[in-house]
Amino acid sequence: MTGQIYSPKKNQLIKNNFGLDFEAANQFLTVSDEKEIGYCILREKIKMNAGQSWSVPLGLPNPENHVVFVRSDNPNCAVSTDRIYNKITVSHDCNLYVVVFSSGFSPQRDDGGLHIWNERGELTYSSKYIPFFQGENITFDNHTDVITTKLQFPMIRATDLYPG
Repeated sequence: MTGQIYSPKKNQLIKNNFGLDFEAANQFLTVSDEKEIGYCILREKIKMNAGQSWSVPLGLPNPENHVVFVRSDNPNCAVSTDRIYNKITVSHDCNLYVVVFSSGFSPQRDDGGLHIWNERGELTYSSKYIPFFQGENITFDNHTDVITTKLQFPMIRATDLYPG
């Protein structure tokens, strides 16, 4: 099995026509004139019991583009994904940290907060969406079942938890 592990990394400047670049920011890095970026649409800590399953809630934007990342705080807990029913199941009691990203939709305006429109009148940024920590990733080949990393709280993409 191969997979990728994701966690925060340092800012990498994205080249755009114009926008805001937040040097050394840890929640978002660039707000530009383009709206085709990914948004963190869900971030939750879920108390799970052994054998319990969790599914991504209905009603989140553009479900066909969801990318789900998970992490258990219990090192003895196996986390598995059911591809058919879109469920994540845990083997032991744990807190399950889940983040869901999506793209390919126009951001929605909130009642308050920060909103940025481009010259075409398209909303390109809305503080309605959860700030996220962009992460470095490590590609690994699981021949030894061991990986050494300096990442403190790695998240694993849920689709990497089952054989392809």
